[in-house]
Amino acid sequence: MPSSQAIYRKIIDLIEHNQTVGLRHRSARERVVDAFEDNVFTQQAVAKRLGLSVATLRRRLEMEGSPSFRALNERALKRAARSLLEQRHHPSDVAEELGFSDLRSFARAFKRWIGVTPTAYARRLALLKQKQL
Repeated sequence: MPSSQAIYRKIIDLIEHNQTVGLRHRSARERVVDAFEDNVFTQQAVAKRLGLSVATLRRRLEMEGSPSFRALNERALKRAARSLLEQRHHPSDVAEELGFSDLRSFARAFKRWIGVTPTAYARRLALLKQKQL
């Protein structure tokens, strides 16, 4: 007759196996997007979270026909930046929150995505809210 410890170990192994199998059914893209939603934006951190190497993560996205990690990352950063600015966060706080090295690099990226600087975007939002009142 197996010991209680052996039985518990077997139960834990089965649970872990079922969780891993469940994760495999979700696409790499879905799992990457989940990481972005938890504010994990770097490729290394996302790959680590998924238990993959960076190269394997790239290959899985490519095999699925998904956009590249960079493209997914830019979409997520753009969405997060707009949301934070709409919540009246200061652009330098947004830059820090999203992992940019400094405000200038965030401002350049934001202007490339939206067409205006984060400060101009925030001003435009403030004017729109004033007009609505």
